[in-house]
Amino acid sequence: MAQTLNRVLIAVTSANLKFWPLGLKTGYFWTEVLHPYETFKNHGYEVDLVSETGTTGMDESSSIYAQIDGESRRALNDKTHPLHELWSWSCFDFPKATGLQRIGSSIYQNGGVIGSLCHGPAIFANLKVNNQLLIKGKKVTAFTKGGEKLMMATDRLKEHNLPFMEDLLRDLGADWQEPPNINPMSEFVVVDGRLVSGVNPASASIVAQKAVEIVKGVHVDDKQPKKSIF
Repeated sequence: MAQTLNRVLIAVTSANLKFWPLGLKTGYFWTEVLHPYETFKNHGYEVDLVSETGTTGMDESSSIYAQIDGESRRALNDKTHPLHELWSWSCFDFPKATGLQRIGSSIYQNGGVIGSLCHGPAIFANLKVNNQLLIKGKKVTAFTKGGEKLMMATDRLKEHNLPFMEDLLRDLGADWQEPPNINPMSEFVVVDGRLVSGVNPASASIVAQKAVEIVKGVHVDDKQPKKSIF
């Protein structure tokens, strides 16, 4: 009996170290998790959250992010919100997150959708399907060099030997899609088959919505529902 994909797995970074000015820690960006979580829940999906090590922490700069909207801030201040039970910068740990990469590969091979956002495409560094890099030849976007400069993160990337997302993805053979907007914080999402990628926090809800739209047309012959990964 065919069964609709109805579960979502949101993968977040385990990195939670001092990175930003004033000693603020990096980690998962609040709205990059909150907005997809709410989008999926509003569509009736079961949502699980996972990190490579089983631990995580919020990017402390995301609580003062200029573009955070009122609802997102209220959710942030509501300590009963489910996301606070999570017991961004994914470019720290995602390239070597072999556990998450195995999960992503399995999901994709079973007809699921993979979504990535901001620095999340770092997961593609070693995410393979049939011994081939999944991202090779596929259209993808991520946080831009202009965005790193705006966030004053360029020098810190160099200090930690971390690549720009564009350079990493090009080196992996991906078809890099540069956002047309001058403002690196403007919404921009790319869809290539069952792969969805977004450039920044403002694109989070759209990435989730596009994943939902793709899943609506995907069915699998299995007794157990497959998972979509974000």
